[in-house]
Amino acid sequence: MVNGPDRERFLPVLARTRSIRHSVGPVAYDCVKLIFVRHGSAILFSEFGEQPATTGDVVPLGANTLCGSELEGSITVTTLAVVRENDVPKAPCTAPAARSS
Repeated sequence: MVNGPDRERFLPVLARTRSIRHSVGPVAYDCVKLIFVRHGSAILFSEFGEQPATTGDVVPLGANTLCGSELEGSITVTTLAVVRENDVPKAPCTAPAARSS
């Protein structure tokens, strides 16, 4: 959300690029995510089983889909988080345990 004089503007897409050097335990987010693997590889595990992800792959994750990863070294990803306007929580696109009440 961007606040302005007497109005708020909704920002539905968040983008972040980061390098990860440790495995990530299973977590679910309240938004849709597209994860673009830019460098490295990992094994993703979720309620749907295990899948490899490597450079050039795009990983689509639906809202509230539990997913974790075991890295094979380090990985660099760009994540696009898409939030629908009527689904905006107080802190957009967060894991349920990380949300503020």
